[in-house]
Amino acid sequence: MRKLTKGMVVFLAMLMVLAVLPAQTTSAQAYITLPASTGATVVSIVDVNAMVVRTTNGEALVRLIGVMPGGSQEAVNYLTQQLVGRNVILNSDPSLPIQPSNRWNYMYVHFDGRFINREVIEMGFALFNNAHYFTDYFSQMEDAEYIAGVSGMGFWATDMREPTLLRHHDRININTATQFQIANRLDIDMQLAQAIVAFRSTHPIRQASDLVFVQGMTSQIFGANRYRMGVSTNINTAAEHELATMFTVGVARNIVDSRFMYGAFTNIEQLVTRGVLTQLQFNTVEPFISVENDYVIDFYRPHFRANINLASHLQMTRAGASPAQAVAFINQRDILPLRNVQDLMHHPAFNIHNTNAIADNMRTHTNINTAPRSELESLFGTFSINIPNLNNAINRILEHREEHYFEDVMEFEQFMPAGAVFADILPFIYAYEPPVQWIINLNRATQAQLEAAGIPADTARVIANNPQRGSWHLPSQLPANIRNLPDETLRHLSLRTNINNATEVELLSLDPAMTPHIVERIERYLEEHPFGNAAAIRDFFDFMNLRPLHDRIAPHLILR
Repeated sequence: MRKLTKGMVVFLAMLMVLAVLPAQTTSAQAYITLPASTGATVVSIVDVNAMVVRTTNGEALVRLIGVMPGGSQEAVNYLTQQLVGRNVILNSDPSLPIQPSNRWNYMYVHFDGRFINREVIEMGFALFNNAHYFTDYFSQMEDAEYIAGVSGMGFWATDMREPTLLRHHDRININTATQFQIANRLDIDMQLAQAIVAFRSTHPIRQASDLVFVQGMTSQIFGANRYRMGVSTNINTAAEHELATMFTVGVARNIVDSRFMYGAFTNIEQLVTRGVLTQLQFNTVEPFISVENDYVIDFYRPHFRANINLASHLQMTRAGASPAQAVAFINQRDILPLRNVQDLMHHPAFNIHNTNAIADNMRTHTNINTAPRSELESLFGTFSINIPNLNNAINRILEHREEHYFEDVMEFEQFMPAGAVFADILPFIYAYEPPVQWIINLNRATQAQLEAAGIPADTARVIANNPQRGSWHLPSQLPANIRNLPDETLRHLSLRTNINNATEVELLSLDPAMTPHIVERIERYLEEHPFGNAAAIRDFFDFMNLRPLHDRIAPHLILR
């Protein structure tokens, strides 16, 4: 994501009045997903990069590919005059597919032979969104910004329109403010404040326009408060009362004092090194602070890792999961421990692209001798609110590892912070070798194998004869007689088998025709290199003249 510096982007016009919203309430279901190419009529301009359009199938929310939010009133007025009520052509970019958790359609907008995305950048009304560097018209957008810069247009004018950079004295961070602070500092009642807090608990607000999905938000309410709401707080310029919507009053005062005594923060980590925040406090607010003016939050943190079976919602979003994906992980692991990120491949919040993108930052089991701080913290994510001394415990673990590694997981128990339950963590940690458990594929195992995994004989028989078996993709699809099994038994069950790291027992559970000899051949193949794609698996079984076996088990295999 491109950093916005030197006042180029004006928070004033993050979003303009949401005229599209109904007079009383906003419903997410009111907006449709657009096809890759379509004609539409512009209903209203939300921001320089956002508009509402109407097609024959209904109204849709559109963002302009390659255009940053935060335009000026002048920009919104211009687009309103040029486009509202006019027919436009909308085209998507194959690199920016619509996400199930995101109702915005990212599109190129063409009107009367003009390419609007490029036009607003070239006129200086907006900046190029560098996060879209991989899209088809990247070079055109970049050229447009260069033209605006050398011409002194809009944002690039010498005066930079300083009056528009005023901060309202009641500004708050909408991602961290309490329900009372939202209602008290904004012209918002307690009911709507409560709705905002509930919304962000599963959908951290990336940019102010996301508030369009909050039940009860109207154009009038947003228009009265748009100057006062930020999604990210600049710790170098924020007033004490804005900082107090993120921290205690005392911490807010300490940040202001630190700026005065030691100068501006050059990076947000200095909040810890200067002793203003503890590491635990920092981890909680890290996505929502910056040393510059950020108008869009990038929740993807490649350096952050999390244990998917234990991490909190926030820890998962830092690791790269979308808010909806994090909710899916939490909901499903309560039913069946997750063996792979791809265990949720069929969940509506996932697709093959973003699932593989976050897989490297997620762990189902944590090596306590090598895990980074972030992953160690995620071991206590589900109940970290009750662990005030978590940071000290993590420090002791890291200090211990500097001298000698943990010999076994039981040694780890003495480092557990007060409030943590070792029994909850034990199944998902290891010291040297990942735990080798009796894991079988629930979709394919025989009744005898189900019983060997600890399932009572009567239940195993019912499961083996269930007509839906074989199509269970998500833990939530499992019948009650499985979901109610003891946790110890559930740990031995998997819905999808990673052929690259499965044990012999799990491979044998895939099909009665899967013999120890075939498993041995698979293991010998894996000694050279893992299977890289589905075609490689198919070719392997074809070579052994086992295509029918492959076709039966292929729907239940994954690779990562």
